[in-house]
Amino acid sequence: MTEPAPIFDIDQPDGTRLAVDLSAPGEMGDFAFRVTGDGRKDYFCAYHLYESAIFVDVLLSLTCERDTADVLGDVQRIRREVEAVAVGHDRTRRSENTFEHHLAVLRAPSPLPAADIGGEYRIEGHAAGTLAVSRTPAGLFFALRGRTESHRERSVTVPVADLWLFAAGMMWRSYADDYGMSLSRLSTDAYDMALDAFEQSIPRR
Repeated sequence: MTEPAPIFDIDQPDGTRLAVDLSAPGEMGDFAFRVTGDGRKDYFCAYHLYESAIFVDVLLSLTCERDTADVLGDVQRIRREVEAVAVGHDRTRRSENTFEHHLAVLRAPSPLPAADIGGEYRIEGHAAGTLAVSRTPAGLFFALRGRTESHRERSVTVPVADLWLFAAGMMWRSYADDYGMSLSRLSTDAYDMALDAFEQSIPRR
């Protein structure tokens, strides 16, 4: 990850290598990120109310067919990366949105191999297009689909091995800049609570 912004490279199933930039601002506080490389400059966005659902899917995807020790290791990597990249930024405590509806899922005891695969859901955003999100054996799949047939679909898969970086980048967005503004409508405290709930459930999964 390149400081001070959460930017990292990922490999795609087709062999291409792309850069993910989670410092991209979203319209009206929506969740957003950029993908560049291999001739691409794509902007993915989703309505801010679904940012919490995406973070939960990132965490749950970490558990797919993986040992408990590996998942716990990723949780620690998330925390260390956030601490490193957020140097000079202030935590936020007041949250417009919450993880309230997702905590039961994060805390649910289930075996690691049973993490759900598939189950695509679609999110409208303030910017043009609909973001489809689904968990796959390769990682978390995002597809941005235009509202008309003339708009091409843009897609990217964040591999399981890189999801901890994506999670850290999402949490980084909750930190305030020099003007007291953050890119997320979820607070740092809310993100920490969700990550803690997920970590506490891991030994039972």
